[in-house]
Formats: sequence, C-alpha cells, structure tokens
Amino acid sequence: MKGETSTSSSRESQLEERVPLISLSESQTASEETAKNSAKVWKKWKKVFRERHVMKAISFVMDAIEETSRTKYLQDGSVPWTSHVIGGHIRRFVTPYLLLFWLLFTFWEKPVWCLSGDDDNCNNPDYPSWNVPYFSRWEALGIELGCWGTYTVDLSLRLTAYGWKYFDIDPALKVTGIMMVIAGADIIYGYSTSDDDSLYKFRLSPFLRVMLYIPYSQELRSEMMVVLKVLPKFSGVMVLGTAFVAIYAWAAVLIFDGTDEGSEYFSSYSETLWNLFVLLTTANWADIMMPAYTDKRGSCFFFIVYMLVGLFFLMNVVLAIAFQTYLDQEKADRSSTIEERRVNLKKAFQELDRGDKGYLTRSETMDLLSAFTSGDKAKLMFGLLDKNGNGSIHMKEFQNLCAVLVLEFEKLDTELFIFELFPKLKDNLRFKQLASTVKSDDFERAMDAMIVLCLFSVFLEVTVLSDTVGTAIDAILLSVFTIEIMVKIVVLDWDKFWSSNANRFDFVTTILVWVLVVYVLLPTDYNDTGIFKLAVFIRTLRCVRLLLGISSLKLIIDTLLRVVPIAWRLLLVLLCTMFFYCALGLQIFGGKITTDPQSSYFQSLNGTDYLAAGYEVNNFNDMPSGMVTLFEILIVSNWHVVTEGHVAVTSKWSRLFFSSFYIFGVLLVLNILIATILEKYITEYTGNVGATEVDGTKTGVEGKFRVNISKNTVMRALQRQMQTKAVTGRRVKWNAGVVNNPCTAGGVFRGSAPFALHFYGLCLCVLALGPYCSVEVNGGHTEAAAATARVARNAIRAMCCCGVNSLSSSSPMHFGRTAICLRASRCALGAA
Repeated sequence: MKGETSTSSSRESQLEERVPLISLSESQTASEETAKNSAKVWKKWKKVFRERHVMKAISFVMDAIEETSRTKYLQDGSVPWTSHVIGGHIRRFVTPYLLLFWLLFTFWEKPVWCLSGDDDNCNNPDYPSWNVPYFSRWEALGIELGCWGTYTVDLSLRLTAYGWKYFDIDPALKVTGIMMVIAGADIIYGYSTSDDDSLYKFRLSPFLRVMLYIPYSQELRSEMMVVLKVLPKFSGVMVLGTAFVAIYAWAAVLIFDGTDEGSEYFSSYSETLWNLFVLLTTANWADIMMPAYTDKRGSCFFFIVYMLVGLFFLMNVVLAIAFQTYLDQEKADRSSTIEERRVNLKKAFQELDRGDKGYLTRSETMDLLSAFTSGDKAKLMFGLLDKNGNGSIHMKEFQNLCAVLVLEFEKLDTELFIFELFPKLKDNLRFKQLASTVKSDDFERAMDAMIVLCLFSVFLEVTVLSDTVGTAIDAILLSVFTIEIMVKIVVLDWDKFWSSNANRFDFVTTILVWVLVVYVLLPTDYNDTGIFKLAVFIRTLRCVRLLLGISSLKLIIDTLLRVVPIAWRLLLVLLCTMFFYCALGLQIFGGKITTDPQSSYFQSLNGTDYLAAGYEVNNFNDMPSGMVTLFEILIVSNWHVVTEGHVAVTSKWSRLFFSSFYIFGVLLVLNILIATILEKYITEYTGNVGATEVDGTKTGVEGKFRVNISKNTVMRALQRQMQTKAVTGRRVKWNAGVVNNPCTAGGVFRGSAPFALHFYGLCLCVLALGPYCSVEVNGGHTEAAAATARVARNAIRAMCCCGVNSLSSSSPMHFGRTAICLRASRCALGAA
C-alpha cells in the first residue's frame, strides 16, 4: 500500500506540472467556493489525462489480440486520436457486419442478364431459378451507397489517424483503397446506365464485395495467406500433371485412331485432353474405357496405368504438399504473432507505467482491466497476472495479459435457487435423498434403460402396436423424460445442469417433442402426418446420448467438435471461392440455360445429356442456383455433364471456367481443408492432460466463480500461441514458461503457499481442458474438474496420455509462491 501511495503522489505531482493553473498552492488563498471549483477542475483534468494514456494502452492490447500493429502508427494530436478511437469502434462493430450484408445482398440483387431488354425474365418459369424476391433498382442503389459510404468513412478515419505512411506499409490496405475507388466507379456506371442499354451487362461489384470482405475477417485473411503460400509448390505439381496428361493424350490419339474409342472420346487432341482430364476426376470412370475394353480386353491397362499414376500418385502429392505447407505456414505465423504480441504488450506496459517504475501498481493495472471487465472479475484477472503475489505487475507478468483475457468469469450461486423459494428443503431428509439419487450413477443407468425402451417402442409402433397403445406409450415416456429434466434442474441448479452437453441435448429434444405435441393438439385446420413422424424421429435422437457413454466414441466426438471451428476458417475460403466463381458464372452463363422453345439457347441444348438428365436447374441464372451447381462440381458429381450443357450454349472455351474451378476449388482449397482437418485431428487426439488445483495470488474476492475460456477473437488469436506445448520426459514445456516436474508418472507436485490463483498453473489447466475448461474459484483457491483434452505438439512430436484421478498433499515442489497440483494416472511418451 505504501508503494501505491507514493506512486499516486508522484503521479499527482506530474499532473500538477502539466496543469499549473489548478495547483494546490494557489487554491489555499482562494475562497472556499473557488477551492471547490478548483477541485472539480482538477478531478476532471486528472481523469482526462489518465484516460488518454489508458486508452492508448488499451489500443495496444487490442492490437496484440487482433494481431496487428495499428496503434504504433498513430499520429500526434487530438484529431488523429479521435479518428483512431471512432474508427476502431466502426471497424470492430459496424464495418465487418455491413460488408457481410453487402456480400449477401448479391443474392437478392437482380442479375444483369435479365435487366437488359424489354422482358423481365428473372421470374420467368422458362428460365429455371430460385425465384427469390429481388430488390428494386433504387432500393439496391440505396443499399450499395450505404455500404460503400460506411467503408469509405472507415478508410478516411484511418487516413486521418495514421497518415499515408500506414497505407504504404500495409499493401493490403492500399489495394483496399484502390478497390473502393473502383467500386464507387462501378456503382456510378451500373446505376447511370438504362435497363435496356446493351452496355449494362457486366458489373465488377460482386467481385469487389468478396475481395473487400477478406481484409475484415481475421480468420479468412490468415487462411487465405496459407492458400497463397501453397500456390508455388502447387503450381509445380500442376505443371507435372499437365505434362503427364498431355503426353498420355498424344499417346491415346495415336493408339485409338480409327477405333470406336477414338471416334467417341479421342476424336481430336483437344477432346482427348478434356476427356482424360475428366477421367482423372473419376467423374466418367469407367464409361470412357468401355468402348476400347469391349473391343480389346488388354486396352484396360492403358487406363489403369493412367489412373494409378494420375489419381493415386499425383493427386495425393497435392494433398501432401498442402499438408506440409500448412504446417510450415502455421509455425511461421505463430512465431511472428508471438513477437508482434510481445511488442504491443510492451508498448501498452510503457503507456501505463507513467513514472517509469518498471512495474504497474494495482490501480494502474485495474484501469486497463476495467476496459475488458469490471468488479470482482477484474480483481481475479489481476490475481492471475500477479504470479508472485507482491501486488504489482512487472513486464514479464504483463506479457501474460492476452492469456488472462481469454478467461471469462461467471459467478455461481452458493445455494440452489429452490432453497430461496422453500428454505425448509435445505434440511429436508427426503430432498437430500432425492438429490443423492439423481446424482448417482444408478439414476443415469435407469434413464439409459428408458432410452433403450423408447427406441424399442418406436420399432413396435411401426410394426405391431396399434395407434392407441403407441400413443399411450409415447405419453408415458415423454412424461418420464420431462420429469427427469425437471428434477435435475431442481437438484443440480440451472447452471450446473446446462453445463452438461448430455443434459442440453435431452432438454432440447424434449422441448421440441412437447412443441410438436402441443401443435398437434391445438384445434387447427392444418394436419400433417409428417409432424407425427418428426416427433418420433426427435424422440429417437435421445439414443445418441448412449453413444456418449462409450469412452472411445466420446473422445472421437469431442475431437471432431474441436476440429470444426478450425475447419470452418478454411471453409470460409472455399465459400469465397465459390462466391467469386458464381458471380463470374452469372455474368457468362446468366439467362442462357432456358426451357423456352422459342429461344435459340434451348435449340442448342436439345440432344445433350445435360437436358436429357433434367439438369437444366443446375445453372447460373441466379446466385443460389450457381452456388448449388458449384457445390455439385466440388463433390465431382457428374460435373462433366453440367459442363457439357453450358458448353452447348456458349463454346468449348467454357470448359476453362469449370476446369479452373475444379483445380482451384477441389485440388487446392479442398485439399488444404482436408490437410487441416487431418493435422488438427491428430493433434487433438494425441493426448489427455488434467489439472485439479492451482494456487497463486490472493485476490480478496469472496464467492464462487466458474472460469470458462472465451470463444471470442481473443481465444482464436491466443490458440496459435498456446499450441506450442509439449510433454517430454520430466519437463512440462509451453511457450509461457517451463516447470520442472521431479515426480514420476502417478506422482504429485504442489506448493504450500495458500494463494488463490496462479497464471502458469491456470493456463496449463486451460490448455489441458481446452474449450470445455471449467475452473471454480471459491474461498481463495481454484479447483478444476478432472477432464481430458489435448496436448498440441509442434516443437517435438510426443504422445502423452495423462488423466487426473485424485489429489494428494505429498511431494511438495515450490517455484516462488506458486504451484500446480497434478496427478498423472498413466503416461506413455514417444519421441519422434
């Protein structure tokens, strides 16, 4: 406290030097009213002065979280600072969502092909489409101007805050500014041209929208960089593959000349190239081989060798390149991110350390933490940072700020809500027996038996039981499941009940069944037997819960759930690729696929496999239809038939559109997506770690809290930093520190100091438990439930299988005034 008092006095003296008009010496001779006014002015100036440097520190912290370096280019002056603050809020809370809306607006924007001419063919049934309701031209103009204007304001605020130097350093921002100018010119061109003008047939706006959205999505931008890094090596394999197909095509023309195979598939060199390329995708296998194979059985080896080399070797080399390049790029990005975060946090620390003391007092740190949380939660965060318990934060401790901001604190009630309504239940023996029964394993096994009975009853209802008996069984089972949920909520309380994924699943399925039952019982004219089938289906979904009881399946399901957010980032890249090609297809093929007998395009489609198969709905007459068509190509579902139809109404050059999408969308992006899933699945599946108690700094906070990992941008930014954790021998390594473990497998290490929270220990616990981490803070210590999660190994490849069974007070190990308490039930290590 003394240190804080002296620091506060020195800071006030510094403020007095900056604001001499309100010094205390001058106010002593003034009247009492003047003294009060001076005190108010002093308080105001002190607050303003404090907030300015705190806000700048907050900006540096946000840069560390968002993996950027925007604040260091901030120019001096109040105008740049105001632009920086306002622009930051617009950039975080307005522009990304507005750009996403601008992107999705393309689906409700009238295609340009149906605007030119006298007839409005957008909703003509002879032109297959989704028939979505489109905005009028003037409504579309208002939307485009609003989105473009907001984006322009954002860029203007950046220019005001950081100057041209920031644009020169960031090439992506410079390109963004150029694209905004082009977008403005495109809007003027598009809406100043009359509907029937022949010039009004091409718009750049859809392409610019997706390109402008990429810089504002951190996940999309980072994954797009991975794709760009893969391109050089990918292009090398493509050159090799092209040479292989070209040589094989020349051989096919020579070998099958004058045969049925040659006349049908290899009539010319260009046709041979195309058919062999399609064959490599397996879309027309083995149709292309049949004429030659029917004539001469030995000709099959020509095609078998081609598929072995092309499909099983070259295509898998592409996957291997994508896999390795992704690992290398992720490692490089992680290193640069850690360094950039360190620099930003150092600058934030320097802004807060006004007296150059080399440390931050509690009040200085709380000024910063209050921007992210408040009250007891900020105090708990301070306890996480202050690992040595001296009440101040040094630079090394401050570097852990991003990891602390990952955590979200949720205060738990110490008593069940039912006790507030009925206090006597707290000492009621029967209620205690009920609670003990509900929490027991026997109760869970009984409910599992009811789920099996539910599945068996569904089978009987479909086969032998009458409707009356089936309805009675349904009512009984639904009542049992409803009572189960109600009793669990009463006994466990809502927070603890909802924290279980199995309970969430049961709650949702039961509520859905009740909604359908109530809907059926209500007197309405609408009666659909499909509702009853849906209710039966939802009821059988509870059987999925039984699968969670199998440990091996549960581990696989948990791993898959953790891989989904990572795969989603690359899926966004794939969606942007599809959007770009869909917009291009709308410009090239829009309005050309039609069933209008009077149209020349329809005459061109006659006699094609495309029309015979009823594929005319697979077209680019509107954005939704185009996205579905591209998805069919993505999974290589008769994509050559779709291509044939569009070639018939245009020219053979249209094959370049579809083949390039296959190469970029399937061979490149989809392979990177598969490589990512493989790498992350292996990482997630390779180990289990648990932590049960973490000690650290006293916080003075009373009550019980649950600490969860945040699922916001902070978590995503921090995951890459924290994944460089490995377990090898007797050392637990991770990027934030090293802990020596003298214990053997099954041993325990802990510290004797009774402190509440310790950063290293809690972060190890957080890393161990992953997104399902739940730490409870109660009465000056933390308790983490035993759980399983991942150990990401990038520095070395090791396999660790650990689990937490119980706590022990033996085998103390001290490091400062902190400790971690672990108990390993088994540990199998293997070095790469």
